[in-house]
Amino acid sequence: MINLIENDYEKEMQECYKELQANGIKPTIAILGTTGCGKSTLINTIFGKEIAKVSNILAETQEFEMIGDENINLIDSKGYELLDNTTSYIERLKKCIDNPKEFIKNSSGCDRVHLVWFCLSITKKRVESIDLKTLEALMEMDKLKGRVIVVLTKCDEDDEKGTIGASYKKILKEKFSSLKVFEVSNDENLGLELDSLIEESANSIDDEDIKDKFISIQKSNLDIKKWSVDRAIKKYVIMAGGVGATPIPFSDSALLLPIQMKMVAEITSIYGIQNLSTISQGIVSNTFVGNIGKSLAGTALKFIPGVGTVIGGAINATVASGITYALGKAFSEICYTQCKRILVGDKKVEFLNLIESIDFINLLSVFFDEYTKKSKK
Repeated sequence: MINLIENDYEKEMQECYKELQANGIKPTIAILGTTGCGKSTLINTIFGKEIAKVSNILAETQEFEMIGDENINLIDSKGYELLDNTTSYIERLKKCIDNPKEFIKNSSGCDRVHLVWFCLSITKKRVESIDLKTLEALMEMDKLKGRVIVVLTKCDEDDEKGTIGASYKKILKEKFSSLKVFEVSNDENLGLELDSLIEESANSIDDEDIKDKFISIQKSNLDIKKWSVDRAIKKYVIMAGGVGATPIPFSDSALLLPIQMKMVAEITSIYGIQNLSTISQGIVSNTFVGNIGKSLAGTALKFIPGVGTVIGGAINATVASGITYALGKAFSEICYTQCKRILVGDKKVEFLNLIESIDFINLLSVFFDEYTKKSKK
């Protein structure tokens, strides 16, 4: 049960956040490609930081290794262009994909491969026979149906018309009609199809919890984070409606607090607010998380027109759901806007007083009104 003493808001919010992070769920992605094809740049661009090695490989499988952190497992393949036996490599790759936990020792939380990114560098200027053979073997595996994606890297080195990338896509589509192919770049300003790659990757993951985790840890596509947050808000709106199914007095609005605090903790997790402190050089303070508590339940009621104005009135299911919806959507909008500013290099973002700002109050009113109109329909 949430402790409602104001001084404990930060502590309780941190507990909610830790509970979400401690579920042990990790996406496992196999990242294949030749030496120097841009795999490291791709990882750093999407996940926003260097991913460290966390386990050793078996002696007989020197071309594979596990890298990752507390949030993700990445199976990295050393350059297969250095190998003498293509068939042998493909067989070992298939074994690794089929049972990574057994094939790679100390691979904590890695029971299966959820996604394969097959990287091809534009600078090679051709698709090799081993590329096609490896892709064919992967796409034939039942465990990877619909979850093999080709990533064309270093596309900033293509010509203005994207001639090389287009030729790659033509070859791959002729060979594999259902294969998804996306162009990415080392130039952050160029962008290309990075957002589409992340969206397709998320949609390809068939485990909903793993999908949500992938969306939360990637740092490049804020729109898909917002979509994931909307899904989470619906869950808490239903829970709040359950509390209000038997109308409760306005004075008991704090009964909604545990639900709303967990919702805000999950939104914080999905947007990666706490993790952004390393990206933005400390601009995002943990104090922000504590301050969120002060805006929940009672404060939300205070600023929503028409709510709580009748003496002896009560919160019914619609009002309880509407308050929770408004709080979640308003907080999501603030997180989205501020994260976007941070990721484009704005070092003057001020988080600490956002919850008490007029913008937040207005957002609460707007979204509560939006919810009530939807409910009437």
